[in-house]
Amino acid sequence: MKDQPGTLQQQQPEIPEPQQQSQLAKATATSLKLTPIQEILLQMQATKELIARRAYELFEQRGCAHGQDSEDWLKAESEILRPVRMEVADTPDSFVARTRVSGFDPSQLSVSVEPLKLAVAGRREISEVVKAGEEVQSTSGSIQFLEVMDLPAEVNPTLATAILKGDVLEVTLPKVAAGESTKRLKARTQAA
Repeated sequence: MKDQPGTLQQQQPEIPEPQQQSQLAKATATSLKLTPIQEILLQMQATKELIARRAYELFEQRGCAHGQDSEDWLKAESEILRPVRMEVADTPDSFVARTRVSGFDPSQLSVSVEPLKLAVAGRREISEVVKAGEEVQSTSGSIQFLEVMDLPAEVNPTLATAILKGDVLEVTLPKVAAGESTKRLKARTQAA
């Protein structure tokens, strides 16, 4: 969650340009349906609540000793959220955002585009069975990421596309022409 102070960012391998990806990755490209921003906002809220619950559990595990709230929050966040790095290329007609989403399939990804904002989220349920001697324990949870990015110029959300190519999610965001943006702003002002 980029907007949260203290979000942990880990270095990820460089995101390959499309021409650097293998032929197999290109052959398995899958288009994703764009998600309304409201769905991603609900997912953001649920993730914040999950982090808050985990931070409170950590607080309780420390004997309810005050003074380490930030550390508890950061530890909970690092346990729940997987950091992602999004690279954005600026072309004359569009922005192209790419991020590596290894281990996620198209049904586990959400992409939302607003005129000045891009939101990308992923959630994958996991379960693990651990055998310790004769005792078997089962745990479940999720791996998730959430990245919200302000765009440097207005884009047309209705023309945006999202494609999963191998393990790279690529979102193409066509720019709104400068005159078109101004016309729309004038129309809104006159209607009010």
